[in-house]
Amino acid sequence: MYGKNYTQTASDIHFSVGDAGVRLLFGCVLLIGLIGYGAYLFDGQSVAKSASWPTVDGKLITIDNRPVGIAVIGRFLPIVCPYAKYSYKVDNREYTREVTAGPCISFVRGFTFHPPEVLPVKTDDLLERMEKARAEAVAGGKPSANFLEQMEADMELMSQDRYKPVSIRYERTNPENSVMDPAVLQSDKSLLYSSLLLVTLGGLLLGGSYYNSYLSKLSAEDPTLSLETALAAQRRRR
Repeated sequence: MYGKNYTQTASDIHFSVGDAGVRLLFGCVLLIGLIGYGAYLFDGQSVAKSASWPTVDGKLITIDNRPVGIAVIGRFLPIVCPYAKYSYKVDNREYTREVTAGPCISFVRGFTFHPPEVLPVKTDDLLERMEKARAEAVAGGKPSANFLEQMEADMELMSQDRYKPVSIRYERTNPENSVMDPAVLQSDKSLLYSSLLLVTLGGLLLGGSYYNSYLSKLSAEDPTLSLETALAAQRRRR
């Protein structure tokens, strides 16, 4: 679609799918907004339910925004789902969980999300450990499998972000069920603002499409009527 603006692209889409297809697309925008608002309410209930649960420090493994491939709509409104993976320990047992929030508009997510603080990697300790392992490998005559594995692990550690510990609430009777501090993923505002925008936009576009069809039908019933005349006739009927 290079070289085309939004108006040209919209015109091409309308020509290819017709009025019914355009209404379906507008309905999808409205539906995505409703799903996002439902996810916002569900997340709020989960946070409220876990308010009295015990808390432990957990490790944030990764956090990002995962794009949702939606044909056509994605050209105008790129949709993403906030995602995070974290781990924590309860009674010396480690648990790992993934959480995916509802659909958000990418630029709304960009305005409302502030990435968590990243801890600096202690390169001195890593280099010292790598040098010690190298010296042991040289003394042994050839690199050992443990040395190569350690080198690979250290290099991977240096390339990854390491975040500050995050607060995790877990259910006492079922520690596998947990809720991460909502201030980490920050999906509440992203979901709320995106859903309100999508519902409003989808509702207006869908309603406008049906209204335009109604006016076109008035004109078709009397070919002498222009669109302006049809509007005036409708006002007189009220």
